[in-house]
Amino acid sequence: MAEFLTTNGISYYIENITRESKEELYIFFPYLQLSREFYEALQNASERGVPIIIVYANEDLHTEEKLKLGELANLEIYQSEALNAKCCCSEEDILITSMDMHQLISNDNLEMGVLFNKNNDSELYRKVYGEIKSTITASKNMNLHKRPIEELAQPQSQVKAR
Repeated sequence: MAEFLTTNGISYYIENITRESKEELYIFFPYLQLSREFYEALQNASERGVPIIIVYANEDLHTEEKLKLGELANLEIYQSEALNAKCCCSEEDILITSMDMHQLISNDNLEMGVLFNKNNDSELYRKVYGEIKSTITASKNMNLHKRPIEELAQPQSQVKAR
């Protein structure tokens, strides 16, 4: 059965889903700013061999985020200008939330979210999972692993000008 979450629960479950994922991890956040703790959770998932896909809206990732994310072997990054959804999905759980990724550590805002499980809410899981896959297919692959480190360190607008 779906579970309603508030601010602290959302932070906990985003990190928990990331830590416990085994087969796949999908993360959708319009503005991607990584806390140290969340980056470490992504790094651990990557080291466990979990394929990770992040979709974000803002095309100009900060240089620090590009360089960090470019180090993760099992990560693909996609950009979708229309994305406003915020969710975290593994092979077992999906969390849909109002919280932005950069708010995970200290959040003064009142946030809400809904967590549901594949086994307990299979129809809801199937519908949201289908939308996640559809959004990825319609998004632009940013290919961080195929770009030279010097290019990753430049703002996206300068890279396009070449």
